[in-house]
Formats: sequence, C-alpha cells, structure tokens
Amino acid sequence: MLTLFNENGETIADLVEIKSEPGLSLYDKNGEERASLLALKDGPSLELKDEDGQSALLVCFKSKGTGLELRDENGNLRVGLLCPKDNAAVLGLGDENVRTRAVIGVVEEGPGITLHDENGEKIWSAL
Repeated sequence: MLTLFNENGETIADLVEIKSEPGLSLYDKNGEERASLLALKDGPSLELKDEDGQSALLVCFKSKGTGLELRDENGNLRVGLLCPKDNAAVLGLGDENVRTRAVIGVVEEGPGITLHDENGEKIWSAL
C-alpha cells in the first residue's frame, strides 16, 4: 500500500492492491473515504460516498454489462440502471422502504414499464 499525505500529515489517498488487483481510495479533510476506484479482473468500478461514509453512487463496468446504483442518505438503493451486453437497458426506481416502485426497460422483445404499489404488488404495466 502506498499512502499520500497532505502538508499536515493527514491521509488524502491510498493506492492499494487487493488480491493482485489495484485500487485507489481518496479521503476528505476529516479522514473519511469519499471515493474509491478499483480495477478488477472482471471490470473497473467507481464508488462515491457521502459525508457519513454511506455509498451514494456506484458505477461498475463488468464483462456482462454496465451498472449504476444511486443510494439515499440511509444507504438504501433508490435508482438502479443495468445495461447488459445483450443491448437491453433496465431502470429500476425504489422508495425509501427499499421497495421497487417502477421498472422501465428496453429488452429484445421491446420496451416496457411496470409500476408497483407500496407493498410491492404490480398495479400497472405496459409491455
């Protein structure tokens, strides 16, 4: 591991190796990790964290496709976007109770939208 310090001796970055794969962590003025970049065998990922250390955004580029996650201040997944290698695209929207409320997608069969109520029951769809 290689650590970079600012002029006050505070850690601002770490260059690490995890199972022979490189990573970089960036820290804020309070010493909290705010960003990390990993270059894994299956593809790179970027994670950004809020001031409380909760994951707020995650972007992954994997051999099977690309994904994006947006989380709220409690760390709950609220938006997920998947773009698999099969040319599909799916967007999922969740509520504060971590329930999927809407799914919009374009797959081989065509576009579709599905809406769910607060209990997760399908209330409307168009395919």
